[in-house]
Amino acid sequence: MRALIFLALAGMGCSPDIGSGLYLCGPEQECPKGQVCDGPTNACVSPSSSSPFTCDPLVVKSDDTAAAATLIAANLSCVSPVATSDGCLAKGDSHNWYKFTAPTGCTSLEVEIKVSYPDAFEPIGLVLADASGTQLATDTECKAQQGNTGDSVRCLTMTIAAAQAYTIDVTPAGGLDCDGDCAFNRYTLNVQLATPN
Repeated sequence: MRALIFLALAGMGCSPDIGSGLYLCGPEQECPKGQVCDGPTNACVSPSSSSPFTCDPLVVKSDDTAAAATLIAANLSCVSPVATSDGCLAKGDSHNWYKFTAPTGCTSLEVEIKVSYPDAFEPIGLVLADASGTQLATDTECKAQQGNTGDSVRCLTMTIAAAQAYTIDVTPAGGLDCDGDCAFNRYTLNVQLATPN
């Protein structure tokens, strides 16, 4: 749980005083007493300044099947830079599919996939699949996370075959969805090819 900020009052002991917008929402939109989770910023704010969660229309695509997957990166090399895509799973949206094709001529190849998302809303998971959507691997919790940003990160690393087409399904992981009231989330997907260690 995130540490609360305490301010010392003159001549008195410590007393909690958490200003609006200074605290990121915890799982299931948890906030300090008297504050609510702001949908656009994932911050705990006064109820009068909060707005509901919405997906940016620019990151919502018609990609609910493997056949309609969005291309995550073109012209990947055996060791590639990170390809990044921002997305959003609105309420009732159970799949965002992405696709890529592994390059030819690689002696050995692995894909490293990460998805990061705010803790405040429903957790997100990853599935690596073949071109038809048949599951090959699922994500795990990342071994190391940088600091406490109010985000969770899930990882998937797998050796893959050169010149093969793959799909990635970004999907709700289930649970921690406020009994359905926060069953949605924004995310950032990172995909990188590398030579296995």
